[in-house]
Amino acid sequence: MHQPNMRLFCLAGWLCALVLACCCVPRGMSQYIEAEDTELAAQAAAMKADVCGSLEDQEVDQEAGREGLQSLMGGSNIVLEAILASKSADDTTDAIVEDVVDPGFIISIGYPILLAILTLLLYVILCYTSYPCYKCCRCCCRPKEPAKHTVKAKVVCLLLLCVSVIGIIVGGSLAIAASSKAVSGFDHVTCTAATMTDTIMSGSTSAPTFIGLIPMFRAIEGVDNSLDDNSDMMTEFWSILDKTQSIADVNTLLAEILDALSSNIGHASNTNPSDTAGSLYHECTTLQTLTDPLDAARDSLKGSVGEAIVNARSSAEEAMNSRADIQTSLRSAADAMKDFKKQIRSLKAFVDPDGFFYAVREQLGSQAMVSSLMYTFGAITVLMFGFCAMGVYFVKEVNKADNNLVDDDIPRFNKTPHRIACCAWSCACLPISSGCILAGLMLVIAAPIACMCDIMDKLSEDLLTQMSAGLDMELPESGGFSIQQLIGTCLAPDDPSLNANMLDLVMTSNGTEQVTTRAYLEATITAPLDLAFDTLATAMDSSTTMAGNSQFTSLVQFFEETPFSSTCIPAFSDNSVVDATVLLGDDDLKTALETSMSCPDVTPDINGTTTATISGIDSLNTKMANVSTGSVATSTTTTCLKEWTCDPASGRAAACAEAKKVIALKERLAQPGIFKCKRFVDAFGAPCDPKDMVYNTVTKTWSSDCMFTQAGSSTDGWQTEEASCTIVELEDTITNLAAALTKTLERFDIEVQNAGNVINVDLRALCYAYIVTPVLSIIDGIRCGFMAQTWDGIINGLCFEGVVAFGDMGKSYFVTSVFLVYMALVLYSFWRMSIDNVNLEAKRRHELAKIHAVPSS
Repeated sequence: MHQPNMRLFCLAGWLCALVLACCCVPRGMSQYIEAEDTELAAQAAAMKADVCGSLEDQEVDQEAGREGLQSLMGGSNIVLEAILASKSADDTTDAIVEDVVDPGFIISIGYPILLAILTLLLYVILCYTSYPCYKCCRCCCRPKEPAKHTVKAKVVCLLLLCVSVIGIIVGGSLAIAASSKAVSGFDHVTCTAATMTDTIMSGSTSAPTFIGLIPMFRAIEGVDNSLDDNSDMMTEFWSILDKTQSIADVNTLLAEILDALSSNIGHASNTNPSDTAGSLYHECTTLQTLTDPLDAARDSLKGSVGEAIVNARSSAEEAMNSRADIQTSLRSAADAMKDFKKQIRSLKAFVDPDGFFYAVREQLGSQAMVSSLMYTFGAITVLMFGFCAMGVYFVKEVNKADNNLVDDDIPRFNKTPHRIACCAWSCACLPISSGCILAGLMLVIAAPIACMCDIMDKLSEDLLTQMSAGLDMELPESGGFSIQQLIGTCLAPDDPSLNANMLDLVMTSNGTEQVTTRAYLEATITAPLDLAFDTLATAMDSSTTMAGNSQFTSLVQFFEETPFSSTCIPAFSDNSVVDATVLLGDDDLKTALETSMSCPDVTPDINGTTTATISGIDSLNTKMANVSTGSVATSTTTTCLKEWTCDPASGRAAACAEAKKVIALKERLAQPGIFKCKRFVDAFGAPCDPKDMVYNTVTKTWSSDCMFTQAGSSTDGWQTEEASCTIVELEDTITNLAAALTKTLERFDIEVQNAGNVINVDLRALCYAYIVTPVLSIIDGIRCGFMAQTWDGIINGLCFEGVVAFGDMGKSYFVTSVFLVYMALVLYSFWRMSIDNVNLEAKRRHELAKIHAVPSS
């Protein structure tokens, strides 16, 4: 029991090994699809057409079949009971042996052999009494005088013989019908095996579908070859990527510009400037309010068609760059596929027209019926001898009297009936004994197979779990491949129409949790590409351009209208060099506490919202003129800064002096090296500005965009550096970056038009044709619904038809043998009556002869 089920589970387990090749398998596919494989597939298809085509639809009464199995098992399944009651395989074996040697079980299935033994003993006695020298051993009373039997007595004898006729004909007919059913069951098993082999090797497109090994390997071969470096697919792929590199470049440039802007407005040296003497008591934080707009601008990229193009391109490129790892890991699973194919090749015995199984099928098809017919013919032949004896006896029991004899008054009994009857009952020993022995052997053989069939019919997840201890089976509790799930989902599902995916039975780790292999493969191979291309298609349906994106336009407008210098406002603490309380006491000069580094006043506009006006140095100079006797320009690059001479007569000299301290801080703030500028540089490290880029509409290329091949890289890119600068240089850098942002957005829209269709149409088609579609066909094709049909076909053909019919043949032989025993006893009785009359007649004639031979005195 253990081995056949284990072979079945092993076969199903090997089917699950298909999951290891869902993307690609080792190169050199010829070592996997070999001539033996195609030959096996061809033979399976031919056998399927030959056997299944001539078979009628299998209509099996399963309930009747189960009752037949119960009868053959002797009422209970001792094998199953032993397995369920045992804790190990050794215990199971001991329990089965104990049950088998039980006299009650032996009698329940081996009773025909007991009858054969009893028949042989009976025949020894009957044959012993048939010898003339052992007449005295003949049982029953013997008549003293020969007597002719009446017609009534002859009719009774004939009727008794006719009963055996009916029994033998019925038994023979049942044997012939059972042999025909057994052949049909064997043919259905052959058809099922051929169909299963054909499905496994070539697949099935009709429900339930299965991809098949050869189609799967061909699909795998196509994917695998496509992933080779010099394949047509990879050549075309890299060509498409080269054509669309510009969209990735502009996306990179856009990110670099946004990062440079963020750095320039958020660097600590720029927000809280200082020099070697210490803090300059200014904060340039107004632009930090742009952090959210910058983030919003970055977020707007995520939903843009350009970003979708870049993501689709990146997803495809990532898949291609990791192809070597995928190939390497999956090629290591090829050994399992080799072993699986070796297991499948064992099915060749079922479909090879020159093989053993085909020869057995042919022999069974002819010999089973012939043997039943021969046995029935032998029984009828013996019966015919009996009827011949009875016929002679009925027609001519006594010969015609001879008037020339003195003893002509004594009946002259015909010797032919008892002689034919003797031949009949004595020859019946052979068909009786052979039939009983054959019936017993068939029932003994059928019993364990019936037990196996009963287990196969009842097999379920729960039953396998209960049987596992008695079979020494280790069943996984979680993860990995579960035989329980295989049985409950594939072999014996609750829903027969279920065509489950075997990849759902195999668990693997995605790094954080256990998931089904199908979910893992879809999530890592097909889902990213699907998501990227679907997002791209959705984005391309939108007509929004990046240059017209409100998030970017408002951001650029703010940078253009709000110079960085206008954001640097004094920030004095209690221990600062400026006495803020003095300035706050002067209504005019208190503006020095709010004066920026900008010359004119500025009113910022952030995302359409106008904020309070920020006073500039020009406004402060106007108010300083009211309390000063004059001024001279400073030597800094900020030409609006002046050095004032306070007028003591104004009565505001103290406030003027504090205001001069503020101006002195601004003078220090305008010195070189105070701020940090992040800007683009060219290949020689010289400052470069992407705002100067120019597009050639003919060649569809860009120039003067600061792009160059960086050291240690094989691709073009941009490089930025951070350097010390003045506030004016920082302001110019930010303004230029804003202009570069505008130019880059225009470039982005141009590249979207150039690359969008190439990515969405050409690259999508390429990836789906060579990767996604083949992989999905493999993933979706590894289904096991055909296993349930195969399992049912095996049970119906092998068990409910073949085994039950095999047992019925044995029972039919036994029935025929029983009626042959009955016939032999009837003929033996008839022989006794006939031979007793003949012997008495001879005795009487002998006595009369003695009387007539005595001379008269």
